[in-house]
Amino acid sequence: MKIFIWIITLVFLPIKSIISLCKILPPYKVIEGRLVDKSKSDFGDYHILVEQQLIIVDEITMNTLVVGEALKLTLTRDNRAIEIKRLVP
Repeated sequence: MKIFIWIITLVFLPIKSIISLCKILPPYKVIEGRLVDKSKSDFGDYHILVEQQLIIVDEITMNTLVVGEALKLTLTRDNRAIEIKRLVP
């Protein structure tokens, strides 16, 4: 039984790694808009809502940003923030 588990692990580990790599490769999405909401999920992820897009950020970024700010974000394919710029009106 343990051999079957090892075989499955050895087959799916490279596939999982390739999928993870594809998520962070270009093309990147660019979104401009106002920060509508900030929240923390039950899984410990921090999210911000900009232009009806839920974006994953880190804790420091979430605590730094203020609701209502105009932002320009560069995102990966799975909506993780790579770059956040504050837009000055």
